[in-house]
This record gives sequence, structure tokens and C-alpha cells, in this order.
Amino acid sequence: MKALVLGGTGGMGQGVARDLIKQDQITNVILGDINIDPERVQPKLKASGKVSLVKIDVNDHGGLVAAIKAADVVINCAGPFYKTAVAVARAAVEARVNYIDICDDYEAAGILFASEIDGAAKAAGITVLTGMGRTPAPTT
Repeated sequence: MKALVLGGTGGMGQGVARDLIKQDQITNVILGDINIDPERVQPKLKASGKVSLVKIDVNDHGGLVAAIKAADVVINCAGPFYKTAVAVARAAVEARVNYIDICDDYEAAGILFASEIDGAAKAAGITVLTGMGRTPAPTT
């Protein structure tokens, strides 16, 4: 299974990618980001044969849909979510690829729930999960 992590070179995206590379069923983890400087990628991810970098601008709808179509699941870690969650979810639905985000923005989540995205996802036979992140995070 191929997983596309948007915001993949950011801290949260790389955290998700570290978890994904541990999964046997995940064969490829694509770090999609507008900044694909390999120096930003953590050593553990660089060392994994599963990880690749792809330049993706979440504001380029056509390019985003094409990139998502190359994956089996897309995980949106590209914030701020009030700007990205709806656009990326729409692109995932258009691409007919399951969508997960770590959205911690209640306004973006509200828009997702109140929009046509849920119905379109059901019609496309895919799942859209929002709010799979957590804020504030626990402290130690």
C-alpha cells in the first residue's frame, strides 16, 4: 500500500511517516511537500527504502489530484487546516482515494462536516476521516 503524507517534511508529517514505515502492509511512504529539501528529512526516514520525496503544492488542485491518484491513502499533515483541509479532502474525493487528516481546527472540521464532501465521499466509495490529531498534546 502506498501512503502519501502531505506536509511530509514537517514535524507532524515526519512523525506520521515514522509510524507508517513500521507497518508491513505499507510499501511506500511518499513525503509530499512544497519544500522537498532532503536535509529536512530525519535520518530514520532517509534510511528507509520505503520513503520518497515529491514536490506538491496543496494549492494546485490539478497537481494535487494527480499526486493523490498515485497513492492508496492520503494523510494530510499540511496546515494550517483552515486553508488546507477542505481543499485536500475535495481533491482526495475527486481522486477516489481514502483521506485522513490531523486537523485540529474546529472551523475547518465544521466546514468538512457541513459541505458536500461527505456525500461525495460516500458516492465515491471512500472514507474521509478528519481530526485524527490531538491538540493540545499531552505533556510529560
